[in-house]
Amino acid sequence: MTNTSTNGEDAPVWFSDGSVIVRKGGTSFKVHRSLIESLSHNFFDSDGIVKMSAEDSKDISVYAVTSNNIDVKHLKSIFTHLYHRIHLSADAPFDHVLRLYISTAPDYANMPSVHELAAKYLNEILNINPLNVDFTDIKEIQAALNCSRAFEHPELQTSLEKALYYAYMISDNVIYPGQDLPPPTPVDGPLLYRLSLTDAHITTHLMTSITDFFSPTIFQPACGSHMACTDIFAKHWVALAADPVLEDGGLCDTFRTLNRLSTIAWVDEKVLSVCDECLKNVREEWEEEAIVIWGKIGEWIEEAKSSSKELPSS
Repeated sequence: MTNTSTNGEDAPVWFSDGSVIVRKGGTSFKVHRSLIESLSHNFFDSDGIVKMSAEDSKDISVYAVTSNNIDVKHLKSIFTHLYHRIHLSADAPFDHVLRLYISTAPDYANMPSVHELAAKYLNEILNINPLNVDFTDIKEIQAALNCSRAFEHPELQTSLEKALYYAYMISDNVIYPGQDLPPPTPVDGPLLYRLSLTDAHITTHLMTSITDFFSPTIFQPACGSHMACTDIFAKHWVALAADPVLEDGGLCDTFRTLNRLSTIAWVDEKVLSVCDECLKNVREEWEEEAIVIWGKIGEWIEEAKSSSKELPSS
């Protein structure tokens, strides 16, 4: 296979010896039909794909993806997986695995083996290292959650439900019951998500619980194994750790905050830095705390669900 790409983002996956062109909007992929059909018997016969004229493509079949539920990023996730550009594992980028799970479902690309593998690793990524998860794309997380419900992936469903409520909690694009709608946004502006009474109750309870649990970590300086390292943490903690959290709402967005703490260069004005051993130890502690918090998110959601039974019906 010869991979050439002369059109940049217009042809992110383009093989000169490809046998079929798949288009979505202004982006085209030239790929190998036999490879796709080895994993999906009806990819080219599904409702969301239409065969077009081949007059401008030297007799190579051209298919347009018309489904509004599949965009260029979904197609790219499929093709980058099929051509092994990204190895599917628990270390793969969360966004890639999330889109691969959605796009290979039976009602889309219908690639059962890939779909099951993506479900496995998506669940592992969420539970093993939530610090590597981007929780900002509510639409994709919602789509994946709906997919897990429809195609019976109960463990993944639980994980994605946690991810969705966490995403609601940290988002500026969520409208709570009784909250006024913001001014109209441009067509290409962010989607707004209006929460039901129950979802708002769960999200608010989660916010309170995380804040209470995470506050000691933020307002108490980290401790190293050596007094000199502990002194450096203490000296810089308020300016580098606590103040930024208060300024940007990071007390709720614990995973982003723990990630940021891990990237700080703990150095004082005398160029005395925290030693590698102490820095390694505290970073491991922050990773462990992230996993603990991820586990407790499930407990807090269940608590909120139980108390939500007393809410008035909407």
